[in-house]
Amino acid sequence: MRAGFAVAVSLAFVVHAGATATYDYEPGQFLVIDGGTSPDKKFSIVTGENKAGEFGVYLRDAQTKQLIGQLEEVATGLDFAPDAYQAHWAQDSKHVGVSSRADRHLTHNAIYRIENRHAYVVETQPLMCHAVPEFCGLQKELGGPLTLDSDDYYDKP
Repeated sequence: MRAGFAVAVSLAFVVHAGATATYDYEPGQFLVIDGGTSPDKKFSIVTGENKAGEFGVYLRDAQTKQLIGQLEEVATGLDFAPDAYQAHWAQDSKHVGVSSRADRHLTHNAIYRIENRHAYVVETQPLMCHAVPEFCGLQKELGGPLTLDSDDYYDKP
């Protein structure tokens, strides 16, 4: 009986992982994503539709509920439900990473530095080259990083 339940739960997760996550927002409604509240409780990462009806991911003041700004580097073309996004805050609440799906099988991560009540993108390429210089050298040797815009993205090993 337990094995059957475990298989059913596993299959339910697989089906959800491939499906598009949707949510019908009320006008002006913004919902906190998974892990979206900063450790110091001053900020939150939310999803919702702006006044023009455009979906986005935003940094919000957690006390006043005022939107501070859109996090434009977060992939938003596939999923619209708040549970499809994941925030990873630094303990000091000065950095946050937001994970989202850019494609059915590809997770996109955007990292932001929070300073003066604004979110600034942290360029990950220089960060990666600093952390793992060998990786950066290998990437240069192979002709640079692949991006989702690359025509041969799915053809490269």
